[in-house]
Amino acid sequence: MSDDFVPPSPVFVEDSVNPEFNPPPADNQPPATPEDFDTPTQRATINMLDVDLLDDMLDGIRERRLQAVRRLEDAAKVKADDVRLEAFLKFQSQYKRAKNAMAKLEDAIVKAEAQVHKARLLAMAAEMEVHTEDEDADDAIYQEGSC
Repeated sequence: MSDDFVPPSPVFVEDSVNPEFNPPPADNQPPATPEDFDTPTQRATINMLDVDLLDDMLDGIRERRLQAVRRLEDAAKVKADDVRLEAFLKFQSQYKRAKNAMAKLEDAIVKAEAQVHKARLLAMAAEMEVHTEDEDADDAIYQEGSC
């Protein structure tokens, strides 16, 4: 590139593809100046805007952001509700399993108590028989010694 580069002037060029964008014929009009063009930089000068207009623009921006936040919060709430429902269903299933296990344990405890009771009865019966035999032996020794 050369140092003597000159940018093109802001003159309308005929558009053969889209003729409605062609400029009107120059009826001895002076050449276009940069002020004639509506550019974003000219519209974006904040110094030229009214304070009320700036407030309205800020309110619009805040409102759009708030709508996005509300949508995100609603989506999070729906997801949390789904997670909560799924957790409740899992809890309900686990509770039923625990309840069934407790019922089985209760039955096992009743059976174990019955078996322990039978064993105690048998032990008491065996002790009585042993005690009876011991008493008979003690009685026999006592009678032998007194004679």
